[in-house]
Amino acid sequence: MTIEYKDSKRIVDTSTFADSYWQLHTSKLVNMGSSLGNEGTGAWTQAVWHKADDTNSVTVYEKYNSSPDNGFFLAGTQGSAGYYWVDYGVLQINSGVSPTVGGWDHIVVTRSSGGAFTIYVNGVSRATGTSTSDIDLSSDFRFATHASGQSNIADFSLWQRELTASEVLTLYNTAKIDSISQTNLTHHYDFAQTGSTLTDQVGSINGTRTGATGVLTRNVDNIKPTNVQNNSIFVETDTARRYWFDEATTLTFEDDLSSSTNWAGLSGAFSYDATNDEIDFNADTSGSSAYWNLGSTLSDTAWVMRMKVRLDTFSATSANMQNFTIGLSSTNGAYNTTQDSIGMLIRADGAGSKYKSTWGNDTSQNGNTSNFTRTPSAETIYLEIIRTSATGFTVNQYSDTAYSTLLESKVVTGVTATALQYVKLTTYSEATTNNMVGAITDVKVYDEATSVTPATWTMQPTFEDDTFSSGWTKTGTLVTANTSTNVLDWDSASSSNQATTYDIGYALSTKFIFRSKLIIDTITNTTSDSQQIYIGLFDASHGTSTSTAQDGFALYIISDTAGGNNKQYRIRVEGDGSTGFSNTAGDGGNYTKKPTAETIYVELVRNEDVFTINLYSDSGYSTLIETKSFTETNVTGLQYVGIKNYLSSANGALNGTLDDLEIYNGVTTPN
Repeated sequence: MTIEYKDSKRIVDTSTFADSYWQLHTSKLVNMGSSLGNEGTGAWTQAVWHKADDTNSVTVYEKYNSSPDNGFFLAGTQGSAGYYWVDYGVLQINSGVSPTVGGWDHIVVTRSSGGAFTIYVNGVSRATGTSTSDIDLSSDFRFATHASGQSNIADFSLWQRELTASEVLTLYNTAKIDSISQTNLTHHYDFAQTGSTLTDQVGSINGTRTGATGVLTRNVDNIKPTNVQNNSIFVETDTARRYWFDEATTLTFEDDLSSSTNWAGLSGAFSYDATNDEIDFNADTSGSSAYWNLGSTLSDTAWVMRMKVRLDTFSATSANMQNFTIGLSSTNGAYNTTQDSIGMLIRADGAGSKYKSTWGNDTSQNGNTSNFTRTPSAETIYLEIIRTSATGFTVNQYSDTAYSTLLESKVVTGVTATALQYVKLTTYSEATTNNMVGAITDVKVYDEATSVTPATWTMQPTFEDDTFSSGWTKTGTLVTANTSTNVLDWDSASSSNQATTYDIGYALSTKFIFRSKLIIDTITNTTSDSQQIYIGLFDASHGTSTSTAQDGFALYIISDTAGGNNKQYRIRVEGDGSTGFSNTAGDGGNYTKKPTAETIYVELVRNEDVFTINLYSDSGYSTLIETKSFTETNVTGLQYVGIKNYLSSANGALNGTLDDLEIYNGVTTPN
């Protein structure tokens, strides 16, 4: 893993990782049997991720017979051939790209129905060849054999069709098998199995590994680095996905009670249980105090304390009471000594058992109390006490270790307690006939905080532009980049069949999200008026007008006089590149909502052949106005984001701005 800095943000390069993979060599190979790899003379594709651990030559896979020599194999060398595919005695195509030692490479070999071969390495076509030879062979298909180098192999797929260059690039960019059409995918192996059987996720041909077993994994969530700075960017270079890091709330003090080192006063009502890593209590014994001196006072305005509290036995038959108090205090004294304190009290009382919030200022630990609605019983709760201000605190009871399912909350005001330094447990008993026995563990204190949040990695856009940089290209005067407000100003009445696009550099996968803020400043129409705007993604740049054959997916805004006063939002999708983008065959119909002078947030979502456009009223994309979907096949090559128009008459007006563009590639939800 290498680390770079860019724009003061730390970037983590994870190119040394793949998803689940097996580490193989000549003594640890996988035999798939003779049925795999018999695609004959038809169209097919073989795709695999591979990492070399050293500079020795490698055999990634083979279906080969050495006596006599025939069959095919994919191999790699540090020599001029690089990765190469061989149909022995018939064809050899050399990529010229050597295996990356310690890094992952994506190798794809395709064959057309006419016998045209192409080898791709890391999404790029490297070499071609021609052969009409039948590759069927009775020999076994095997991973990692012959060559001396150690191979790491992941995500092998076999297709009974020739993948397009765009699909190969998408597979490389996303590292996800489902990022392209699954048509004629016949076999797929994710190498995620922990035993000796390699399981076919699509077909029924499983393989058997000889040698050591075990799977090496790179789960993205697990391998994201933890020793990073807040507001760092994490980049998966093999998928082009980026994540923004926000640190967890700083844990100031923690005791999982794997030892009793931090605690004093473990006698009387309290004892340490080394077997279960907890402090046990029995409230029958009065006047006991167990405490942990944190060594310094906490903030008088902001802190959080959490712990697990278990009541094993709870009963109350006497009108007298037993109290068990948990909290933070300014001293290590018993409950009835002068101190400042904040905490929660559990009372067993025949006249009415209670959970209570409690605090004191130069009084006993139980100086000021307020009842919860819930009453105690034999149960486990996860206690959270939050100092919310100089004069307030909140006591929360949860039912789960994640502190997510709230049982009850008690807000307390008018507090004057200060200089709290001791985590303290105390007991008071007037009646041994009552019974309150339990334990506490997992104590955590967060100073200078009023909430606890985990470290989070939030997916960031694969592409975003809110400054409209020089990468935008255009024809005509449809769009003007407004450098003062960093938006694209557009005016459909400026000229006809114009466009402004940005080439993001690669074709998006069959799963993606595109978001943008759309402001319509003016929309009016008069006699003989027709203006149309298309905002979305296209397979053709600014130089291709909407009337020219192309693929695309866009929000279509129309203002014309057809049927009187016609203003519409529509969904428009075009596949096959056989017709102009304005072809009505790709029209998914009108939205109920009509465009007006307004601000809306537009979300285009592709999920394979299903295209959806959601209209939202807020920048958080949470308040949905309306959604509409359309199914279209063979939509490929979408790599230009932008805006295009059609104009038959400029009698009316249709203009506005476009801002805050984001694309999330390979996903249908940005998480």
